[in-house]
Amino acid sequence: MKMTAASSAAMEPVEESPDDLLFFDEVAEILRRTPAAVRAMVHAGNAPPSAKIGKRRMFRRRDVMEWIDEQFDKASA
Repeated sequence: MKMTAASSAAMEPVEESPDDLLFFDEVAEILRRTPAAVRAMVHAGNAPPSAKIGKRRMFRRRDVMEWIDEQFDKASA
């Protein structure tokens, strides 16, 4: 569960949803990579599925988590 500043005095929990749209830096945090490394993975075709929305590349949380599971499945095959 993430925390967000609702005001400068209090932090409120924010529910994470599989439908959340994530930016490069958020995906990088999940994968424990740098945003530049995630960009390189996208360019090489070795990254979670993403789409351009407007001028920004976005990832769905569910796609990122499924991609991670697939990587573990491949490693154990």
